[in-house]
Amino acid sequence: MLTRHRIGARIDRHRQVDSTNTAAFDAAAAGAPDGTVVVADAQRAGRGRLGRVWASPAGRNLYCSILLRPPLTAVTVAALPFLAAVAARDAIQAATGLTVKTKWPNDLIIHNRKVGGILVETRRAGAQTALAVVGIGINVNWPRRSMPAPLQPIATSVQAELGQPVSRSRLLTALLTRFNQDYDRLRRDGAAPLMKRWSRSSLTLRQLVDVKRRAVGGANAVRH
Repeated sequence: MLTRHRIGARIDRHRQVDSTNTAAFDAAAAGAPDGTVVVADAQRAGRGRLGRVWASPAGRNLYCSILLRPPLTAVTVAALPFLAAVAARDAIQAATGLTVKTKWPNDLIIHNRKVGGILVETRRAGAQTALAVVGIGINVNWPRRSMPAPLQPIATSVQAELGQPVSRSRLLTALLTRFNQDYDRLRRDGAAPLMKRWSRSSLTLRQLVDVKRRAVGGANAVRH
């Protein structure tokens, strides 16, 4: 019988960390329980996939990581980036009314500009996944004019699209609520229903994609 999870029952809040994923792994090493969430106001060394830099100014955006402990099946681990994308998409849409698209493998898109990204990292113990950390970054109250010049044409924020500031705490609450619900559904029903939901907003489904092992530039931006 599956145990119902309580994602965010413990939330570790920090003014600044190197990255919330690193802080989550540190918390795990210190005994933090399954479902612990690490949130920071700023990151000194935020990162995206493939070692890309994730620009993380203080007081502007949402930077959080969710710690998951076993049981973690291979199917569950493989589905985590899609689960995070669906939860973040639905949270933004519920909080703002904005339409958010997903772009494989880890991007959240509004009007063809990247508004958020996901980084899932794991630690193994032999053949088993011992820990998983799901990092989610969302550009919330970050005016485009304040972004680094290379990002301005290709990134956006919730505020820029909505035309007014948005409560980061409200958005975090919506995100964790949906992640908790979707994680329970994933463990109960498998990945197929989740992938169906993810595909409804996918920009890349049935499209050719150019996969690169390395990329140059900020991870806050869209890369085609």
